[in-house]
Amino acid sequence: MPELPAKSDKRGRLLLYNELNNNIANFAEKNNLTIEETCACIYDFAFMLLEENQKQDELPEPTNIWLTGGSKEDYKTFLENPTKGEKSVWTCNENTKRGDIIVMYVLSPYSCIQSIWRADIDGVYTPFNYYNSRTRATDGTIIPQITLNELKADPYFSALPITRKNFQGVNGVRFSAKDYKELQRLLTEKGFDTSVLPQLYKPNLEFEAHLKIEKDVEEKLLIPLLEKLGYSETDWTRQLSQKAGRKEKAIPDFVFLPTGEIHFQNSPMVIEAKFDMGSNIEKTKSFNQALSYARMMKSSVFGICDKDRLIIYKEKNGHFDRFTPTFEKHWQNINDAEIFRQLKLLIGKEALK
Repeated sequence: MPELPAKSDKRGRLLLYNELNNNIANFAEKNNLTIEETCACIYDFAFMLLEENQKQDELPEPTNIWLTGGSKEDYKTFLENPTKGEKSVWTCNENTKRGDIIVMYVLSPYSCIQSIWRADIDGVYTPFNYYNSRTRATDGTIIPQITLNELKADPYFSALPITRKNFQGVNGVRFSAKDYKELQRLLTEKGFDTSVLPQLYKPNLEFEAHLKIEKDVEEKLLIPLLEKLGYSETDWTRQLSQKAGRKEKAIPDFVFLPTGEIHFQNSPMVIEAKFDMGSNIEKTKSFNQALSYARMMKSSVFGICDKDRLIIYKEKNGHFDRFTPTFEKHWQNINDAEIFRQLKLLIGKEALK
């Protein structure tokens, strides 16, 4: 792909568009495709090759919450009386994931939060539009209007940056789990039943109180969490053997999505489980051991865990900072919707892929 011209460079973007079309035409000519076959290839067949674009009947559990805005015309044509199953393309954050929650703010004529939607597709980046990112919204729920004046008068929302900006630049702004909870508080005060609204996913993991050995940590804590993060047993290898010099050496407890030749495989993430890392000495030993495995497997992410907590380190500028992990929480805290969301964005199967 050539370098994308700046948004203001309309001529450059037109030339890029022409170049893309020429490349498609050359591809079609080389493969003896008709016009119809070329369209089918681009808009249908190519997407069928992508696992994430295969047809799914039910929306996945939401990972994020996003704000977006509607105009007066949007309100009259789509937002005022949404039909069940109706879908519409909206400006949103390009990091939107299918199933995410979308909070709709109507800029005109009411200046209010008016409805709650779900994202029907992952966010896409469209370089030829002024607003670059798009998603498709569905399953809209009309809520009692919460006006800008009400938000400014509320102790919590008055402190939010987007409120102080009068919801200017609202499209694609992330809404935290706390923000969403406070929004539902306002709706409850208006007599609205918030149980009908979509909620951020909570894994509801059951933590065993009696753990005696390292294997208990793996079987009763780590594996149930991995399943909630979208993994199945085929996505990891346990005690993978790897060449280290002339010898075969068993390495981490969990190696994720390994690729390459036998004994010379790479993996985006490894996790090492221990029974107890309560002392600084044991924690340091565990870190160094997992780090050596990550280096051997060319992993950019690695984790260590024990009966009390899970710690994740992510490579930054070629370095893993032992004193500043990317994620560190006790197992019980991971049941919190916001904490689980952060973990899923960091090491969930889709994120790792």
